[in-house]
Amino acid sequence: TGRLIDLFLARNPSIQIALSLEVDNIIVDEAMLEQVLVNLIKNAIEAMEGSDYSIIDLSSHSDLRGLQIAVSNKGPEIPFHLQEKIFRPFFSTKEKGSGIGLSLCRQIMLSHGGDISVMSSDGETRFILHFPIKSLLTS
Repeated sequence: TGRLIDLFLARNPSIQIALSLEVDNIIVDEAMLEQVLVNLIKNAIEAMEGSDYSIIDLSSHSDLRGLQIAVSNKGPEIPFHLQEKIFRPFFSTKEKGSGIGLSLCRQIMLSHGGDISVMSSDGETRFILHFPIKSLLTS
């Protein structure tokens, strides 16, 4: 993810990315996970355009259920009634959006036995990648 973050920072120097990820213990196709993160970070940058707040937070947490990776940003909220629709193919809240990105993210997560969800309230939007316990390596 270091190369990915460097790319975004070079293209968006006013954005700060706070990184707190520990994902070495999951079995995933690295290129596919990177595609999901690229899309979520790109969407976060677009959501924060014109905002005074320009920090994207990437974090991870594991527990007995599995691993969660969160991508969060401050900015306009996604209305509750649209939060499930944004994962449908060809549905977009953006004027020039194709509706492919989040649908692809969900398909990639499902192909890894996981899922993706969104929580958006109080001026913060958080996308959470869920990897079930069976995707974790056991030591």
